[in-house]
Parts: sequence; C-alpha cells; structure tokens
Amino acid sequence: MKNLFVIIILMVFTTYSYGKNPSVSKAEYCQMAGNKTYFKDLLYDKSNRMSFTNYGGLLNGGVCWWHSRFQRAAIYLTTYRPLQNKPNPKMAKQIIKQIRKRKNVVAIPGFNNFREFSADFKKEIHKALERWQILDGFVYQSWIIGLSGKTKIKAQKLKIKMNELYHDVVINNNISYQMLQFKGIAAHAWLVIDMEKLVNGYNLTIVDSNSTEVKNYLYKFGDENFTYRSYTPFVPYLQRKTELKRIFQASKRYCL
Repeated sequence: MKNLFVIIILMVFTTYSYGKNPSVSKAEYCQMAGNKTYFKDLLYDKSNRMSFTNYGGLLNGGVCWWHSRFQRAAIYLTTYRPLQNKPNPKMAKQIIKQIRKRKNVVAIPGFNNFREFSADFKKEIHKALERWQILDGFVYQSWIIGLSGKTKIKAQKLKIKMNELYHDVVINNNISYQMLQFKGIAAHAWLVIDMEKLVNGYNLTIVDSNSTEVKNYLYKFGDENFTYRSYTPFVPYLQRKTELKRIFQASKRYCL
C-alpha cells in the first residue's frame, strides 16, 4: 500500500512538472520532445503564452499572423534556465531572432517561462513582429494570402476542411495554424490546440492573439462559415504546415 502511494505521488508530480512547466535542461527537453501532447499542454497554461495580445502593425491593423507564428515557435523551440542571469536587451534580441527563424531550440536564461520573458521584453518582441510583418508583406508578398480565401463556402467544403483540421490537430497531434479570411483583404489567424468530435460537428480549442485566454468555438455541420465574437463572418484555412515541419526538424536536430 505504501509503495502504491509513492507511485501515485510520483505520477502526480510528473504530470505537474511536465504538463505545464517548460523544460529547464536539454535532457529534460529531449525527454519530452517526442511527446507532442507535452507542447499542447504547455500552450494550455497561461504562463507559457505571450504576455501581450495583438496590436500595432501596418496601419494599426495588428500583427496577428506573426504573433501566432511566434507563439507556436516559442512553445516548440524554447527551454529555460531560471537560475542563470537574465539576458540584456541585446542578448534578448538575439533570442527573439532565433525563435523567429525557427531553426534551433533556444535556451532562455533567467526566466521560468515564456510569459515572464515576453513581459520583460515586450517592446523588443513586438518590434520584431512588426519587422517580420514588413519583410513578409513587401519582400515575400504574403499579403496575397489574405486574398486567397472566401468568407463563405458550401457547407460540405467547410466540413471537409474541418475533417482535415481534426486529422492535423488530433490524429497528428499538432498545434495547427489557421488563417481566418474576412471580407476583403482582411485576414486574422489563430492556433488550434485541440478538437472534440461531436455528433453534429466539432468543438475547437483555440489560442487567439486577440485574447489572453484559451477559447472554444463550436462548429456545426451545415455551417458555411464561422461567426465568432465581434469578428465579421469568416472561413478558416489550415496553413503553415511546412513551417511546422521545419520546427519539428529543428527540435530533432537539437536532440541528436
């Protein structure tokens, strides 16, 4: 009975340690990196999400695409060294740059989690997101993506998209990026971290850069678009799958 009690305590401790707390060593990171659910569990916890929401950007239209992409990269590609000295602004900018490039796992000294780091270096992160937006917009013409989708499609086509999303989120166990196509050239983005299959649709669990909290959205078979909060009706499109593949490759290289 005593041994059973010890096992239960260890199981609870392990779940707590690895379920919400990011790794504090390379060995710990690599031990958990093969378990994609570990990264999803991190994103569920507020301490591992960005300390600030979407704002600023070109024409004050926000940096939502890049906020979500940076957030996903930070979940998958950071580990922490809380007992070390905090970085100075110059060092922090280099850490931010590495996260944005998504080529390596980055050890962040002096902090317990991403929320703490992003709070201390909010200005530096936001400037990096705005520069990233300009680079993508004017060099890579990524604004065209905002013209590529519709705001209303046939119900059967939307159902196919949701089935595809379910496969990516639940079967492949990924944190999925969706571009949300509004009317005109406007587009937003969010991350989907879980989906529950229902009799008449899906319940999506999302991280939206316009909120500090994890939210849910109920999609029903027969819907031709999404209506969410104060947003105008839109259609979500699963994107940046190649980018996620590159993130996984960086994680794998780190643990070789």
